[in-house]
Amino acid sequence: MKDPRFKEAQKKQADEDIKRAFDSFLLISVDYLYRECDYNKDQILAYMEFIIRQLKFVETDADYFLLLNEALLDDIGIDILNSSFKKESVDKSV
Repeated sequence: MKDPRFKEAQKKQADEDIKRAFDSFLLISVDYLYRECDYNKDQILAYMEFIIRQLKFVETDADYFLLLNEALLDDIGIDILNSSFKKESVDKSV
């Protein structure tokens, strides 16, 4: 399939899938903050604004999220990008 129209359609579909996945994740996280952490409307809007500000680093600073992930792993024992946990952090929560 070397047809440029086919490649463009595939890229458009992939972009839509990524957007849908991100929107779903944002909805899930907002639902959690509302139901489990008792966030009110203003707190949820502040969270969403924070997310939007952070998204600029996706395109401008590829290392930002790697460094952030390393810091969170050191601080709380959770490796978000690799979906793994340090054993100590799991043991502490038991």
